[in-house]
Parts: sequence; structure tokens; C-alpha cells
Amino acid sequence: PSTGHLPLAVMFTSTLLQTPYCPQSTEILEEAIEVFYTFLTWPEPYCGVCKELLSTLQLEIKAPGISFQRLVREEQGLNIPKQSSKTMTVLLMNPGEVPADFLSVAEQLSLIKHPQKDTYITLIKHAFQSTLGTKYPLHSIHKVLQLKSENEVENIFSSVSEILEAAALMSDPINARSHVVQNLERLRDRLKIPSSNGRKCDGMLQTLPLPTAKSYMFHWEKDNFDVLNTLLEHEPDDFFTNEFDDDDVPKNDVDEEEEKEG
Repeated sequence: PSTGHLPLAVMFTSTLLQTPYCPQSTEILEEAIEVFYTFLTWPEPYCGVCKELLSTLQLEIKAPGISFQRLVREEQGLNIPKQSSKTMTVLLMNPGEVPADFLSVAEQLSLIKHPQKDTYITLIKHAFQSTLGTKYPLHSIHKVLQLKSENEVENIFSSVSEILEAAALMSDPINARSHVVQNLERLRDRLKIPSSNGRKCDGMLQTLPLPTAKSYMFHWEKDNFDVLNTLLEHEPDDFFTNEFDDDDVPKNDVDEEEEKEG
């Protein structure tokens, strides 16, 4: 097999995350499924990467933009009921071995804090645009949401997430997408978001960038990774609140899958 197909799948996934709107009439996602399906007979890692991409494409057909939504929720710790996966970016830095400039950048990354209300608003706007295109201008949605309290915006975000997750569980793609459209329209009506007035600027799609993932930096000069186990047992933010101190270098991404106790 050609090694060129592996980065192609990765690039397609990345492009999909950054695509503001994929009209259903173009059938681009359906065509992509046909193309990448042919690679399932190939050995690993080709088969595994394509399986993951095919799963993503099938979800996107049913619930447009859900990949972006899930990634941001996981990286920003905005988990909703029934979906508690979390992605933690941990920077283990040994000051004696890492250049000062690199250490400075790592510290700046760990200090980035996105206001939750802003993240909620971004995800709500993304959901509307991914499903309905330019029907409702993002600046109009933004204006309506900015006037609401953070708690109100969080509730709206939860409603949007539940709409998308419910669609993702449906077996019929047409019914699933219809579910998303109808429920977002009801939500839009409740929020009194105005539709496009026909001006050219209102009809433009906008690429909403992924917020920088939350990252946590620790000074680490030990021969073990006990700090990672401790991170999985506690909320990382509590460490900094309580001035937890350990001592750190190479970048480690820790994916944590937590099962919700029922």
C-alpha cells in the first residue's frame, strides 16, 4: 500500500473539522465514504485510520459538526450527561533540560483560559452553521447569546449538545439530520434569532477556529510518572488551586475515558 494514503485520511479529518458547512446536496461525505471504504482491506495502520474516519463521516452525515463539538467539549472539560470522555494535555517539563524559550511557551500555554461562556457561544454558533449554513447569520446568534447570563447560555449549549447526540444514535441518517434541523429551528424560534436579511455579508460562512486545548504543566525531575496517575484521580484545576507541586518534559496527551456511574 502507498504510505501517501495515511496522511490523506488524516488531512481529510482535519479539513472536515475546519469546514464550516457541508451542504447535504453535494454528497461530498457520501462520496468520501465510498473512497475510504476501499482501504478497509489494507493492513494496519491504514485500516484502523480509515475505520475511524468512516465512523466520523457517518456521524457527520447524521449530526453535522458533531466531531468539532465533541473535540472541543473533551479538550475544554465541557462534558454533558452520557458523554464523559476527556482529553488532557499534560506538559512534563524538566527546567534543567529544556531551553528557557520552550519552557516559557509551555507556561504560557498552561495559562490560557477560555471563558466558558465564550466557548459555549462558539459551539452553539458552530452547530447552527454546520446544519443550516448561512440561514441565520452568526453575528445575530452571537448578539442574542451575549445578552444572556452564562448559566442561560450553558443551558442552551446543553440543549444543542443533546440534539446532536440524539441524532448520532439514530440509525437512519435522513431522520437523524431532520431531527437536528427541526430541533435547532425550534430553539432558534425560542431564542428569537433573526434570519438573514439578504445582505451579502449575512450570507457568508465563517470558519470557527478550535479553541486552544487546556494544558497543564508540571516541573518534573523524577524517574516515574506518578503525577499522571494522580491527575486521573483528581480534577487538574484543583492541583493548581491547592498549589500542588511536583517536578517535569516531553509532551504527553492523556486520554481518559470515564464511565458515568449510574
